[in-house]
Amino acid sequence: MTGWGMTSETTENNFGFLFADTARLMRKQFAQRARNVNLTGAQWRVLAYLSRMPGVKQATLADLLEVEPITLTRLLDRMEATGLVRRDIDPHDRRVRNIYATEKATPLMEELRAISLRFQADIFDGIPEAELQAAMATIARIRTKMLDVSTDCDP
Repeated sequence: MTGWGMTSETTENNFGFLFADTARLMRKQFAQRARNVNLTGAQWRVLAYLSRMPGVKQATLADLLEVEPITLTRLLDRMEATGLVRRDIDPHDRRVRNIYATEKATPLMEELRAISLRFQADIFDGIPEAELQAAMATIARIRTKMLDVSTDCDP
């Protein structure tokens, strides 16, 4: 596996570093473009997940955001106070809270989606569609494999 960071010490040839650094740059540049939406980066990340996963369990959302549950609780407290989210008791387990974006959040989510589409158009400009599709397919396969491996490693 030479060439994929297995034997090279340079960060440019290390897939994990390149992938993480690209994701970091994307988050940073998206945050710069979205600064006029008047949401923190953490808040727009919550809304982004809620747009894809309405009713997600609070514990699952904390895992997805890679934050401690108490950190997410405080964030959701603030977002709930401003009317952006609501927390419903799960009908099957009263200890669990399911999180939803509210109607008040809808225009913000639409604005973030528009910013995201423009941002993607800018960063992918000049890259052939076939290359982008191949990259997405490869990353999806790697992600699936990592999920399979992490399941195998669970006690």
